[in-house]
Amino acid sequence: MIEGPNADSAEYWSSPSGLSWIENEAIMDQLLASVTDKVIERMDPPKGARVLDIGCGTGAHAIAVANRVAPTGSVLALDISKPLLRRANERAEAEGAPVEVLHADAQIAEFREPFDLATSRFGVMFFADPAAAFANIARALRPGGRMVFAAWGPMSVNPWWRLPLAVASARLGSPPPTPKNAPGPLGLSDMAYVKDQLRRAGLTQADVTEATVTLKHPGGSAAIAELSVRVGPAARVIGLFDGTEADRSAIGADLIEAYSAYEDNGDFAMPATLNIIDATVP
Repeated sequence: MIEGPNADSAEYWSSPSGLSWIENEAIMDQLLASVTDKVIERMDPPKGARVLDIGCGTGAHAIAVANRVAPTGSVLALDISKPLLRRANERAEAEGAPVEVLHADAQIAEFREPFDLATSRFGVMFFADPAAAFANIARALRPGGRMVFAAWGPMSVNPWWRLPLAVASARLGSPPPTPKNAPGPLGLSDMAYVKDQLRRAGLTQADVTEATVTLKHPGGSAAIAELSVRVGPAARVIGLFDGTEADRSAIGADLIEAYSAYEDNGDFAMPATLNIIDATVP
């Protein structure tokens, strides 16, 4: 088990809550494919680049990047969860992608050889000390190397977070408020805070911009409602208040109705707002 400043995060992502990402890997990969596309578009990794992927999860983003830098480039996929990392390794090997994996905490890990690029799809919002993490990742890059990360924007502009939380809370009660900028899925949603963390990390050539993508899935609102009672804010409320199967079913039914506003010819299509972090190492 990982020890150090992010030990709690390591424990969570190795628990049943974190491992639900493996069970729901296929649907999550479809939903978040547009996020990977946006990050790769911004990063524009060249053939032959050596890339560090932070918080790789089950590996979809790392494999997509590896396919861009292959055959002479490679990706080191890092995660704090051994089970997620094992799954990422299995997928990379099955696809023949040039991906190696590393079980480590990016906030404190030591890297032997410099990378050209560091990237992440929703893997950098959980650090106990983002400035320290950004500084450590910067040390892993060669001079002139870049970090390009995607983090969630504010809940107010992201129905993916706002709607399931509201629907589940209406039935079971509201969870305790999360402290502003606390580590978690929305931990880097405040642009001013992110810019300050980058400045504290010594990254003077850094930019944080807003980007909009569409989360898509052919299963429509029913498939996404079923996912939401297992992963994300609705699932968290259900767990926190010891929701029953009846509660889960009722919340799922209400989510189908709420998500129907985001159906397009039977497909689920919900806009999502991201913060794209793009920093160059001096």
